[in-house]
Amino acid sequence: MAPEVIQHHHLRWIQVLLESHSVETSDVDATRIRLPWPIDNEEERLDCQHEMLQWAVNYLMRALDIFVDDSIQKEFSRLATFFQDLDFGEMIGDNPYIPVMYLESVFAANLQRFGVLKTVPLQSFNFNDIRFDLEPVIIRHKERGTSLRLGWDTDGQEDPRALQWMTRYPSIVDGQGKISSDFEVARPSNNPGWEVGLEKNLATWTDMAPSHPVTILGRGRKSCAAFQFYVPGELWLLTLPCVQSL
Repeated sequence: MAPEVIQHHHLRWIQVLLESHSVETSDVDATRIRLPWPIDNEEERLDCQHEMLQWAVNYLMRALDIFVDDSIQKEFSRLATFFQDLDFGEMIGDNPYIPVMYLESVFAANLQRFGVLKTVPLQSFNFNDIRFDLEPVIIRHKERGTSLRLGWDTDGQEDPRALQWMTRYPSIVDGQGKISSDFEVARPSNNPGWEVGLEKNLATWTDMAPSHPVTILGRGRKSCAAFQFYVPGELWLLTLPCVQSL
């Protein structure tokens, strides 16, 4: 894709986010987004606006590193208050495929500058900070075969081969291009008592690797915590709506 086309997409999605945000009321509302075509059906119009908001965040997370010049950086800087007011827990819950843990460096640097991104050790994350009014997103890759072993070496360190996991794709792929894992997105609310299981897992993982990095996005009650964790034969990716108390 030509650089000028990518720049156009950058500017268009930035504009979508700006339209959704109100500085006066400090909130983000997809119904403010202006559609380039008329939609008479109210339900269809709302769905389209909601999807545009999701796609705008998703696109910028993935693509902001590509052909970013001073003009794009200046326009993106206008989004500081948008991201400060965005409910990341709600946003991620609606779209579990947003790559929270693999932010492009330009995007992540801007969020840090806006004061809505930081990394903390797992031992600092409190289970009681999880917001249970929103559903967490739990993605699990189950290893199949031996082309890529996920887990821990005998000395307790993370397997460096696991760190080469292909983060941009929804399955682990071996050197021959064959899918070597099952991929599933769990909806915890379908399983009674899932909160207890999650608390036990967090406690176990914290004991195993207390300094394991957790990405915190957002402010106050509009936050989410995201991290990945390797256990023998499985890779877990968790995005947990939370109240940022750190």
